[in-house]
Amino acid sequence: MTLNGIDVSSHNPLDLTKIPGDFAVIKATEGTTYTNPLMTKHIQQAKAAGKLFGLYHYQTNNDPAAEAKYFLSKVKPYVGQAILALDFEDPGLLNSAGPAKALKFLQYIQQQTGVRMLIYMSLSPANTLNWSTVAKLYPLWVAQYNSMALVSGYQTRALNGTPKYWGSALMHQYTSAGRLAGYTGNLDLDRFNGDKASWLTWAKASNSAPAAKPAAPAAPAITWHAETGTFTADRTINLRTSPSTAAKVIAQIKAGQSIKYNAFAYLGGYVWLRQPRSTGGYGYLASGQASGSKRLNYWGKFK
Repeated sequence: MTLNGIDVSSHNPLDLTKIPGDFAVIKATEGTTYTNPLMTKHIQQAKAAGKLFGLYHYQTNNDPAAEAKYFLSKVKPYVGQAILALDFEDPGLLNSAGPAKALKFLQYIQQQTGVRMLIYMSLSPANTLNWSTVAKLYPLWVAQYNSMALVSGYQTRALNGTPKYWGSALMHQYTSAGRLAGYTGNLDLDRFNGDKASWLTWAKASNSAPAAKPAAPAAPAITWHAETGTFTADRTINLRTSPSTAAKVIAQIKAGQSIKYNAFAYLGGYVWLRQPRSTGGYGYLASGQASGSKRLNYWGKFK
């Protein structure tokens, strides 16, 4: 089982009670002086909505123990309730010394609380820096986007790659351009690779927190070919939220109805058309069957 949720900071002045999802990971602190002014409000909203929640610290290139002490001073009332995470992306840390500084932060929090934090980073530093000592104890929350296009609603997106030292990720941030009901701006969308019980176990002090489940096989990269046109269906075809027959149906295009598209791709035995949506993002329509990169038939006419 997996859980769907978002991560937020002061850049997201939203009401979590109005946003769908199982969880929210909320920025708490940064460095040794900054506290997110919306942290408490977002925590209260998450609780009111019955959501699981997490709290994260953005690490800068200061003394790791000083930063960890500052983070703990702000989140201590929620230890045992919230998953704790370390955001590792500051440019000053993206070097060979970075993992050692992250480890000092993580160890300080574990020594003080017994909680093993998650560590957040993109797939590139996860594979280019040496995380051998960190990965033994602290699970990975990885950012890796298969596409920069708007994503409407939660979607199942496999991690397109393998974290070298972890092998799999406990949580995957798969877009920074997500759109959900209840908020008009872009959101980071995340998938937690576990159930509610697993989440709560990671939130509590434990020396035997569950290991991350194996990640799903990497999704094949999609090559979109730019092309603008109109497609008129000769049968009923589902318009979906992603180019997959398992994706959520947005609408049914009946015989004689048309859509405008701006690109096509061969994927999963079909030729998919990408339709820009007036509300942002795209709809995806199978226009016929394919074998590899060869079209086998047409389910309508092109103009």
